[in-house]
Amino acid sequence: MEFLIYELTANAIHLGERAKGNLFKPCLQTIPYTAITGALMRRFAQAEGGGIKAVGYLENSVGRNRVELLTYSPRDRVVEISKIPLQVEFLSNVLATVVVIAREAALHLPEHFQITLGGMRSHGFGSADLRFREKRPAGNPRPGLLRVRLPEEEAAPFDIVKIQTPMLGYLFKPTPGTHTGVYVRALFEGSRVVGPEILLQHQKR
Repeated sequence: MEFLIYELTANAIHLGERAKGNLFKPCLQTIPYTAITGALMRRFAQAEGGGIKAVGYLENSVGRNRVELLTYSPRDRVVEISKIPLQVEFLSNVLATVVVIAREAALHLPEHFQITLGGMRSHGFGSADLRFREKRPAGNPRPGLLRVRLPEEEAAPFDIVKIQTPMLGYLFKPTPGTHTGVYVRALFEGSRVVGPEILLQHQKR
């Protein structure tokens, strides 16, 4: 199998699960399958008929992916009074890699395009730019630690051939065409698997 590799840049994004009622909203340090696949499907599903599958991870680069904090007070529109202030973590000056399975729907992706990714989009977060870098064979799977976050059911499509020591959690998977969804069990970063080099943390020498 093959992957399409894109470079993602953004001024600021907030990546988090759908926590309700919390006064502090942390930001993830990776780009989950559900977030990037959902963003690509919103951008291209109508034209391409769906079927895009992708994951992403942040690049370790000086001055990039800085964790910052935003404090704001949402207003109650009925009584026009500010509510308790919320604190939101976000990433600024984002540089990431997006890995897309080179299947039929994805082969029609442009070499350069924009998407909206993550939450807090009404507050100016989430505008991201993607540029095509290369088409890369998955290569021979090797043991290593996963550096992406994806549902267990999507491990095989990404050529993960064995799950040795999983780090399990849950990802929110929206139901297409609705504002609802379900939580599905997922492999988190740090899971020990046998899979493609591009999805694994660099080996220490």
